[in-house]
Amino acid sequence: MQQNLGNTGYSSITRWVLIAVATLALMVALWSIRGILLLFLASVILVVMFSLPARFLVRHGVNKRLAVVLSVLFFIGMSVFLAVLTLPELIRQSYLLATVIIPQGVQALVDRLTEVNFQQIQFLQNISSADVVSLLTTSAELISSRSSFCRISALPTWSA
Repeated sequence: MQQNLGNTGYSSITRWVLIAVATLALMVALWSIRGILLLFLASVILVVMFSLPARFLVRHGVNKRLAVVLSVLFFIGMSVFLAVLTLPELIRQSYLLATVIIPQGVQALVDRLTEVNFQQIQFLQNISSADVVSLLTTSAELISSRSSFCRISALPTWSA
């Protein structure tokens, strides 16, 4: 007596293809509603963050409304405290980035591009180093003029 097993090889492949297609469809669906999912995650985090201290206070005899108010005030106070601690360093590092590090990087890029012989690269044969430096200078001036509201000169000017 022979048992008919059918095409087990094809059914296995079909199953994996269906799983892959279903996974891809699920990922596309989740990607399309990512904003809603992020809001949901943020709301869950906020609820847990505010309810745990409030529950603790209620268990220790504090009125529920007062516990919620104290919990919210505590987290606002902690946020202000952390902002006061970290904001000066953040401003200092942002200023350093805008005035020292980015200009040095752009200058290094310009130096490297002026050393490149564009004639050796087939699709760049019509470009000269002066063109690249001119383009970067124009871009740097445009960025500098747009960021002048911060009173920070983020990019130096170059002479070709």
